[in-house]
Amino acid sequence: MKKTVVLLCAFLVSLSVLFAADSSVASISLMIDSDLSANYDSISKESATLTDFEIMSLYAMHEDSPTVPFLVNFLVGAGIGSFIQGDMKGGYTGLITDIVALGMYSVGYVQVFTAALDNEISEGGSMLVLLGAGVMLGSKIYQSIRPFSYSKEYNRRLNSSLMGKAEIFVTPVITAVNNQRTLGMVGKISF
Repeated sequence: MKKTVVLLCAFLVSLSVLFAADSSVASISLMIDSDLSANYDSISKESATLTDFEIMSLYAMHEDSPTVPFLVNFLVGAGIGSFIQGDMKGGYTGLITDIVALGMYSVGYVQVFTAALDNEISEGGSMLVLLGAGVMLGSKIYQSIRPFSYSKEYNRRLNSSLMGKAEIFVTPVITAVNNQRTLGMVGKISF
């Protein structure tokens, strides 16, 4: 119990230091919240002065999770989960495909129903019902996958803006060991 209280106090103190109003961590956090893509270059420049702890804390705070958007898209649909996530492209795609699918299904159902009242068979209506159901299934699959792909891309971009781009530096080196010269390679990878 005593260790837990000490750890909690240390955590709270580090958070207060980490997010002081004039710190670069706070300004980077605000830039990420406002628009990661628009502020990408500014975030990259300003994050070069941060410690590894500060960078990892910022990444953990702003990392995008696909769980809630996936569940909302799967259970409700219409791209609402993607809209919640901030993914306008995925949200509008889900919304439009669901509207089109529901429209095709409804028109086909009405045609089948009215033909059945006249003791006829509506092949066009049956095709519209099947096509509408197929588009709805495809839309559901897309809306189930989209939050994961959006999160992966967002988190990759966040990581890149905070930690910089990976750089690889390799150069040949001649060394002398026991009066023999050997050729080797020396490299440095930073990211």
